[in-house]
Amino acid sequence: MRGPAQKTGRPVKQPNERRCSQMNIRLTLAEAEYIRVQAAAAGLTEAEYMRRAAIGLAVKPARARADAALISELNAIGNNVNQLARAVHRGRDLPPFWKAIAGRLTTLLDEVAARYGS
Repeated sequence: MRGPAQKTGRPVKQPNERRCSQMNIRLTLAEAEYIRVQAAAAGLTEAEYMRRAAIGLAVKPARARADAALISELNAIGNNVNQLARAVHRGRDLPPFWKAIAGRLTTLLDEVAARYGS
């Protein structure tokens, strides 16, 4: 049960923390589109992007995320690799074409890691 002193929601900001001043600017269509693209790449609203850029804060692009299809495909490949590893541990020899596939898989995984920052 809540008492009369308990409040929910956002905390009240101090007067010096409130955003009460507004500035309007005119942009060309190209400038506006550039800001939209940069804000989206940084995962920010256009207003937040412009605020940060105007006061000199670093605006870093948002980290790229792997899509679900890629993750599913990598999981399937991982399952096959595990099956091959079990076979080798049981004393079976890898067929020559699997060695070539393993080399290509290593290259692809390195590319994915470089792209998505693993």
